[in-house]
Amino acid sequence: MRVLVVEDERKIADALKLGLEAEGYQVVLAATGEEGFFCLNSESFDLLLLDIEMPRLDGFELCRQIRALSGYAAVPVVFVTGHSDPATRRRCTECGADDLIPKPVFPMELAVKSVCHLLHRRLAPPSPND
Repeated sequence: MRVLVVEDERKIADALKLGLEAEGYQVVLAATGEEGFFCLNSESFDLLLLDIEMPRLDGFELCRQIRALSGYAAVPVVFVTGHSDPATRRRCTECGADDLIPKPVFPMELAVKSVCHLLHRRLAPPSPND
């Protein structure tokens, strides 16, 4: 399984990568929303982890753009963010995200949610946009 992590804080990106690789995932890191979008157009991913607060292209707008891409309508998008208040959670849902993991990230929560979203995608009927 391939995971794209879009996170502008290098220490957090490295920690997410380390945790996911320990679970057997192949991880690609992108430091900006623009870089993440470029990766999506040149490679295929099974799970996307996005930060919300990034310069220029924030996570909300990146998620909207991802959902418009062919083949990414059903790919799980999970925000990893320091914001977990109800308003932020509502905005995550409105832009097309599947879930939110609050920072600081607990490795067990990251592993469990990743597996759950990937299994759900495999078991769900195909979307007409995939």
